[in-house]
Amino acid sequence: MASYKNIVLDRKVLAKIMLLEYFKSGLYKKIAELQDTGNGFSEELKLLETNTLDETSELKIWKDDNWVKDWCNISPKIGEVDLRPYFYFTRSSISEKLNTSTEKLSPTAKNIIENLMKKTKAGRTNALKKGAEVSDYESIEILDALFEQMQSETSIDKGIMQSYLMWGQNKKFLHSNVVNDLSSLTGDKISMSMIPFIKDFMEKTSKESEISEIAEKWCKENASSPETIKKELVIEGGV
Repeated sequence: MASYKNIVLDRKVLAKIMLLEYFKSGLYKKIAELQDTGNGFSEELKLLETNTLDETSELKIWKDDNWVKDWCNISPKIGEVDLRPYFYFTRSSISEKLNTSTEKLSPTAKNIIENLMKKTKAGRTNALKKGAEVSDYESIEILDALFEQMQSETSIDKGIMQSYLMWGQNKKFLHSNVVNDLSSLTGDKISMSMIPFIKDFMEKTSKESEISEIAEKWCKENASSPETIKKELVIEGGV
């Protein structure tokens, strides 16, 4: 496609961006937004690659993610590269990616999704036991499938939320993906019945500060149970 349009792409830069698209789609979308407003360049990405982000950065939830740290060390550094042509050719809709990817999942991965979607204790137990049998890529696709299911409904099913969070906390490299997904939800979608599951994820993954910050936003957006959200999830004075 690039050759047809007489555009030259660096294969190494393209490969690095495509890795991000498939393994950390939330970070991929955020960098796409930042480079879009920065005429192809992102100072935030440059700081991420040099491990010099501060706590005010839009990318801060990713700075301690080990997968992202390894990705940042891959050559070449792309923080000073005009990324407009790369995002133009790699950009695809989430729904298209999801539909194509889930069709190609292994039988084990499909079985895990099926068990998690059952929303039963037995189903989740069986799914988590088989977690070691699927690749990192398939683990992410399973997480994305569950989140897509949550987003497709008018109100989030607490059983799907529990399955999603339990799968997300089961593998460390998924933790940042979950935090990013939760940050995209509005507070009016968070019911009181979900709060124990979110709190459990927060405590077991040591993501207290990140979830607390998201919960503060939810409190402002939730008219029915802001005090419960604040009491259970917001950490006064930080951690």
